[in-house]
Amino acid sequence: MLRKSYIEENIYHNIDILFEGVFYVQTPTSFDYGFELYKGDEADKEYITPFIGVNPYWQFNEVYIVKSKEREYFICAVRIFISKNDLPPGKTSILMTKE
Repeated sequence: MLRKSYIEENIYHNIDILFEGVFYVQTPTSFDYGFELYKGDEADKEYITPFIGVNPYWQFNEVYIVKSKEREYFICAVRIFISKNDLPPGKTSILMTKE
């Protein structure tokens, strides 16, 4: 999960970003300078495939790119969920269940 937070008109906002079915992650532990997130294209899939080590089955999966400070990082997953909320710091809108 990634989280992006900001303050607008004295209200704290969070954007929770949850990746489902993750099979490859190439990111730092934090993004001190913010980030942009976008879906990769066929060229990005071709670039990252040799690093994955298994067949990525691109017909079922996607590559997402996180760009921070002019550097690109890759997350390969089935899909992504993005939730914007006004919860206080440390709280998430993503429900977690115990099994």
